[in-house]
Amino acid sequence: MKLSSYRLILLLHYFSQGILVPVLSMMLLAGGISFPDLALAIGVYSLTAAVLEVPTGVLADLIGKKKIYLCSLAVMFFAMTVFLFGYGTAAMMSAVSLFGAARALASGSFEALFLDRYSASFENLAKGIRMLTLSESAGLAFGSLVGGVLPLLSVRFGLGTYDLSLTLRIGFLILIGLLILFLIPTDHPEICVRKHRLRTQLRSCTSVLRDSRLVRLLFVVVVATGFALNYVEAYWQPHFAFLLGGVSDASLWLGVLSVAFLGAAMAGNLLSERLLRKKGDTRRVYLFGRIGMVLSLGISAVSVSPYLFFCSFCLIYFFFGIANVSEGTIINERLRAENRASMLSMQSLVLQLGIVAASVCSKLLPDSLGTGGLWLIASAMLLIALLPFANKKTTSEEVVRQS
Repeated sequence: MKLSSYRLILLLHYFSQGILVPVLSMMLLAGGISFPDLALAIGVYSLTAAVLEVPTGVLADLIGKKKIYLCSLAVMFFAMTVFLFGYGTAAMMSAVSLFGAARALASGSFEALFLDRYSASFENLAKGIRMLTLSESAGLAFGSLVGGVLPLLSVRFGLGTYDLSLTLRIGFLILIGLLILFLIPTDHPEICVRKHRLRTQLRSCTSVLRDSRLVRLLFVVVVATGFALNYVEAYWQPHFAFLLGGVSDASLWLGVLSVAFLGAAMAGNLLSERLLRKKGDTRRVYLFGRIGMVLSLGISAVSVSPYLFFCSFCLIYFFFGIANVSEGTIINERLRAENRASMLSMQSLVLQLGIVAASVCSKLLPDSLGTGGLWLIASAMLLIALLPFANKKTTSEEVVRQS
């Protein structure tokens, strides 16, 4: 199995995504979204993704993961075009809706196609998942570094602050689409010849949840993780810019922090695989990562120094990276190739539901809480969700059965 084509496309995919990582919230603000509605905009994005996650994942298994991924690129192209030329709340909400639809189409398609081919050639699934997460972190990190510089260049050239970033993103979407068409073969024949109805696919997914108590408890934690990620991703950019004191090159520092926390996520991915190889207990490694994320989020919430915030924010993603590999291993070990995209989309759906719930809560909670208050609430909810998963008695039966 040649992995170079897959690695190249994964890196380009995440590099182009990384271009907007340091500035997405700032771009929404510049596009006409008010500060209190930032979390709502993220919620609209997540709600759209949540509604479409499972249907698009099932379609990827039924008609081909490559076709669905190409559709995601087309929808993302329209989203970036609206971001580039639109202004006002309605335009920005439309753009984030298209963004969410593209996310749903992509979430289980290309990665599932990669894992299908990897698992058919190699036995170490954790290593394959690590390759995916490292490609994601590396691509996002380099893209974020570039994304922090592009607004400064765009202004210098007399363009809109984020015009250059969006134009480059559109160019990469076209390039990735061409590479997919010419470098990636269609889905594995042994998968494509199987004809599954929608009901059969959904029953196959629900059977995984029914048979695995560990996965059910894991999905509860995934909801709480999505809740926390909404507030982290919506507010970290304006919060860090506030702590910096309004420096003129704030976008550059946002890019530097993006590279730093994505690098921390990569380090967490690498450490997680080593821990899994040595300890072999995916549940314990997952708990270590999520509890570390809770503590780091709490420290970030109360930080008043930009330097302390910088370090604690990187730790959030370091522990997030540790948990991601073990989470993916727990789920993928219980999947078959014919329902992998469907189940991965269901996992993403659960995450999006947590993000939507956070958006609703943000409209109900008082504005006086501020970013720090919202982050403290999110860390507390994540900790509460971890308690049943941490109870060894609730999962020991399955562990014994598997051993």
